[in-house]
Amino acid sequence: KNVRSEIGIGIHEITKTTSSSAPSALPRSTSSDNQDSEVFVLGGKDAVMYTNTDFRADIFIDNQSTLKLKLENGAHMTGAVNTDNTAKSVTLTLAKDAQWILTDDSHIMSFSDEDLAFRNIQSNGHNIYYQKNASTILGGMTYDLPGGGKLMPEY
Repeated sequence: KNVRSEIGIGIHEITKTTSSSAPSALPRSTSSDNQDSEVFVLGGKDAVMYTNTDFRADIFIDNQSTLKLKLENGAHMTGAVNTDNTAKSVTLTLAKDAQWILTDDSHIMSFSDEDLAFRNIQSNGHNIYYQKNASTILGGMTYDLPGGGKLMPEY
């Protein structure tokens, strides 16, 4: 079953204890029912922080939208972000105790990971592309990721 969600302007924090009053457009933990989601960011700015939760989704962002995504406190995301490279801006921050399992190539303008060895990423042969000028800590270099993919600058 696919769940399609649209999110607009706002700041959202999703936790394992998130109640039903949380923004209905955002997927909550779906690991127990193995349900995949598609999240669309359309015409707005969004900041989403996943804390101590599991989440399976591909996130699509239109060319007028920005997304700041932060995974922390044991958050676990399976999916891809901005696969078609259309977003105005995407920032993704991974805490050392968070995990991201890629399901497709992802395009992130500003990428940071507290684990500088990237052990919290399982690439499954997919790549993460970043913007050199927005991710200066990466030095414009290409890095091998666990699972055979690469973290590399977008050319």
